[in-house]
Amino acid sequence: MKILRTLLTDITTLGLSFILAMIIWVVAVRANDPIVDKSLELDITDRGLLPALGEWSASDDLVRITIEGPQSIVNPLTRSDFSAYIDLSEIPFGESQAPVYIDLASEEIEIVFQDPQTVDVVAEEIISRDIPVTVDIRGSAARGHTIGEPISDPSFIQVSGPEQRVSQIAQARITIFLEQPREDVTAVRRPTFIDQETNVVSMSGLNTSTNEIEVVLPVDEIAGVAEKPITVDWSGSPALGYRLLDVRAEPTSLVVSGSPTVIDGLRSVSTEEIDISGLNESFTQQVALVFPDGVNPDEVESVFVTVEIEPIFTIDVVRRIPEFRALGEDLTAMATPEQLTIFLFGPLPALESINEEDVTVTLDLLDLGPGEYNLRPIVTVSANEIEIRSTEPETITVVIEEAEIGGRDESTGAENTAPTTESPTLTPVMTTTP
Repeated sequence: MKILRTLLTDITTLGLSFILAMIIWVVAVRANDPIVDKSLELDITDRGLLPALGEWSASDDLVRITIEGPQSIVNPLTRSDFSAYIDLSEIPFGESQAPVYIDLASEEIEIVFQDPQTVDVVAEEIISRDIPVTVDIRGSAARGHTIGEPISDPSFIQVSGPEQRVSQIAQARITIFLEQPREDVTAVRRPTFIDQETNVVSMSGLNTSTNEIEVVLPVDEIAGVAEKPITVDWSGSPALGYRLLDVRAEPTSLVVSGSPTVIDGLRSVSTEEIDISGLNESFTQQVALVFPDGVNPDEVESVFVTVEIEPIFTIDVVRRIPEFRALGEDLTAMATPEQLTIFLFGPLPALESINEEDVTVTLDLLDLGPGEYNLRPIVTVSANEIEIRSTEPETITVVIEEAEIGGRDESTGAENTAPTTESPTLTPVMTTTP
């Protein structure tokens, strides 16, 4: 019994000694590494995002904390050593409160202050809606025509995204501008999404089933009213040497009304007859229209007919003997060939009226002494609207010699004189090829 009491006394003494030693150690450690605190601001992030969750927003995006712990651990810590987050997997759709969790950087520190502890969160569900396509028509069809019901492909566009944003979309609008068409109009356009108040909705972050819509606008004629072309009734032929280039009416068509049967059988509306016999120039004049019985113009307007007449252009061939210019004294010249063939192009009436003096050929011999030369002839045409296409040949060979000096004739005793050399004179030949 005495031994047991002695053993208990020794154990108690040993335990007290250990506790005292620990206290002394802790005090010694605390003296060298005191407890300090630090305040930080952390960004609130999210974790546990559900597939059906679209967007979420919180009343606060920052949380302020104060941490406490040994100085050697607390002082090096920065906000990047912590993370603050809310767990979206715990949040229902709509408005709710969510706790803000903090991941500590070390187990030896603790949070002594946190604000806020919870935040108000609004979570939106991802939904899909079929948005109807509407067509906004600007302008109108041509007279006598009407626009039918537009056809869009597709007629609905599926839009996916957060419920609040998708729910505000009322329609996908396509705008078509018309310039009085007479036939069906087909157009491909990008839609504009608008809300109930016709405000444009931003589609950033939303998904659509298509980005383009094909729209067909039927254009039909009104029964008993139709647009018919205007045909010009003309007769005769232009003057000789001229040709008819074009005959046209302005406007080219007009809207007429009458019995549907008569209108359907009417191919065109004719003008009064225009005689162009012997004319040699273009003209424009106002004309009257000839309407069949039971057909009337939908609107009275002036009709003008333009007749374009132009001369016939062709090639003509003329031949001329070259003339020498600036031949030196006591010199003679001879050209080979003796005449030049010239190809002219222009209106037939002008070519037929060319005189011999209208086309001249000159060889310039200025400062040229005796010898043989290849010279390019100078061709001049004084008639208007006529051009030189070519010459044959392109150059002429000219031989220049000194004139012979005269002396006494031994047989007759008469005094010879220096002969005068002149270019041979040929009658020009003009050949016209229509």
